[in-house]
Amino acid sequence: MSQVEARADEASTTYGLCCLVLAWSHNIGKVCYASSSMHIACGSILNDPVPLGLESYVIPDSSLTASSEYNTGYGAERGRLNLARVGSLSGAWSALTNNANQWIQVDLADIYRIISVATQGRQGYSQWVTSYKVACSTNDTTIHTVQDIFTNPGADKIFTGNVDRNTIVTNTLPVPQSCRYVRLMPVSWFDHISLRMEIYGPFTENACLSAPCLNVGTCQQTENDYQCICQDLFIGRNCEIGNYDPCIQRNPCVNGVCHPIEQGQYECECKDHYEGIHCDEPTLPLEVAVHPSSQIININANMYLTCSFNNSKRYHWYKDDVLLPGGENENPLTILSVTPNDIGYYFCRGSGRNGETLDTMRASVYIKDLTNIKVSNARFAIPFRDELYYQTSKLFRETAFNISTYA
Repeated sequence: MSQVEARADEASTTYGLCCLVLAWSHNIGKVCYASSSMHIACGSILNDPVPLGLESYVIPDSSLTASSEYNTGYGAERGRLNLARVGSLSGAWSALTNNANQWIQVDLADIYRIISVATQGRQGYSQWVTSYKVACSTNDTTIHTVQDIFTNPGADKIFTGNVDRNTIVTNTLPVPQSCRYVRLMPVSWFDHISLRMEIYGPFTENACLSAPCLNVGTCQQTENDYQCICQDLFIGRNCEIGNYDPCIQRNPCVNGVCHPIEQGQYECECKDHYEGIHCDEPTLPLEVAVHPSSQIININANMYLTCSFNNSKRYHWYKDDVLLPGGENENPLTILSVTPNDIGYYFCRGSGRNGETLDTMRASVYIKDLTNIKVSNARFAIPFRDELYYQTSKLFRETAFNISTYA
């Protein structure tokens, strides 16, 4: 750029219209914006964003629309920065209802490079938007939400809004956006969705002027917008998302298979006997840490059974060899208001990281003072005699407990 010439084309005692005429080799660009005094300071088209005309009424009421309005005095045309209440006309746009589907939109009538957005709460009432998203379109048909390309690539950018009625909060977009239609979408609010706003950014006939393509991407001007031609390892509207395959660039899975996932991330599928993020930790054997304990419990009381394993991926509860629904990794297993139907034996079956399984000891559950239970109705398999030979064994004690309590 060889020359910057600024001139005041129009002025009045209230508003002046500042036009920047930029001349450079084989190209001419022009931006006009309103100034609130006769003294007009015209900044650089690239470095000094200018208000595009909401506060100054350069943008007409007909260019402002919204998803809803509280009533006719709270329409989108009231959503102008520093606008004050006049009679029944509110000092802000207010939505009809409070939900995340509300929005206010401005038609700038031409393609602008949007650099920043300013918001206020409702004048005269404690209502304001505390966070919001910004969306942009060049044709009012295809609209895209501004992305959080630096801190959370691929996610919508959430802008911090206001904390009171009148303080102006200005947010700069991560990357300037080429827009004709700009939409603010409240995410959270205080008391009620109400806001006033201004949009900043110079007009451009060449959307590539602000170098929107990141990571050495090449910008190409289209009819009403721009397109970024990204380097091999990047994708996204502005080449902001890394797209390299970490499984090819390096071998992060020491004893496993690498699977790429979105945005350059990966996960490892470990071979048998290995675990860890990079499959570099030997798998320890599956062990029972805590066996469930047998119980004699009062009818209608609550019962709690506990088990745990070392080095398990998961475990499930069983009753009388039948898998209990919803019993995965439940500790303790809770049964409220015990009934005779809950009588039986319970155990946990753990699953190891290599597919092996291991059962805990059975825990018998019996209801105290319930006398109409016979041995023939017991829900326990009686082991063979040679398995009960050692009367000090856990198996012997468990069987003896069953017989004595069910007799």
